Amino acid sequence: MTQKIDKIVFPYTDKDGASITVKHLDEPYGAGSAPVISLGCSLKGKPDEPTWIVHIPMNLVPSVANSMQVFHEIEQERQYMKDTSTAAPGF
Repeated sequence: MTQKIDKIVFPYTDKDGASITVKHLDEPYGAGSAPVISLGCSLKGKPDEPTWIVHIPMNLVPSVANSMQVFHEIEQERQYMKDTSTAAPGF
């Protein structure tokens, strides 16, 4: 049996009331339209009323997710280099 998930909400760790909501929408543009993943960002504590929304077509989800992982790894490496650098500040 497949579990039905309406949405997944990720609260920001550094902003009270802010969150990112991920949803699967079957026909976001009316009958017969292709399904998408909907990403919404709420900055006012209302995950069901996002400040902005982006729809990602299902065929692009793996590529978008992979690129997000790549940028995450680059940021982790940048932060590691910053935290462990012994160079003089500003160099």
